[in-house]
Amino acid sequence: MLGLMRVCGEEKALKEAKGMHEHVLRTLSPLKLSTYNKILEMYSKCDFMNDAFEVFDKMPSRNLTSWDTMITWLAKNGLGEDALDLFTQFKKAGLKRDGQMFIGVFSACSILGDINEGMLHFESMSKDYGIIPSIEHYVSVVEMLGGIGYLDKALEFIEEMPFDPSVDVWETFMNLCKVHGHLELGDHCAEQIEQLDPSHLSELSKAGLIPMKASNLAKIKKKKLSSHNLLRVKGRVHEYRAVDRSHPESDKSMRC
Repeated sequence: MLGLMRVCGEEKALKEAKGMHEHVLRTLSPLKLSTYNKILEMYSKCDFMNDAFEVFDKMPSRNLTSWDTMITWLAKNGLGEDALDLFTQFKKAGLKRDGQMFIGVFSACSILGDINEGMLHFESMSKDYGIIPSIEHYVSVVEMLGGIGYLDKALEFIEEMPFDPSVDVWETFMNLCKVHGHLELGDHCAEQIEQLDPSHLSELSKAGLIPMKASNLAKIKKKKLSSHNLLRVKGRVHEYRAVDRSHPESDKSMRC
């Protein structure tokens, strides 16, 4: 039955999903928490977050997976504000965060075009919650910055990583560069991938691989959209949700 729910979600078959939900309620009640979570995931994959929210609100109890599923899929379905609002509710509930939840948070910030809040959440992961960012988090931040066109900031972020960027980081950045028409910088990324693992380059990327001159790379590095540090917030538009009011920086991150 869980397999059928997964198929309904993958095929975005809402009618069948609703039928499966009704069948599960009739035959398996009271439902296990894990079954509720599968129903959340099924509706979320069908792009029907209203149905997912209805289930979420009526759940007798929730665990970390319940919150993770909702926040992640709200972001995936383009509902960035709702994802961040739910993350705020999660924090108020006093539950322990995990690394996976921040992936959805970065995606939500990208949807809203708010890189300041996204970078504050990234800083807050380790500073406030003791979560060491994984390579997946670094890739997500690069996607957040580069996805909305802040390629210079994405490059700065990559260069300041505490360890050598992986193939996934460079490949993600390369694709974003080409999406935004920065082919020369994209070729620089391709060179890095070529050195680390040539198998990750498609034949098309290899054919377009042009050696990048150091002078051109230096010009790109100097081209900054703003001179302030990514983790310093100025001119906030809405309340920063990465930390509570008790946080020493919270006074700087409230509405003007």
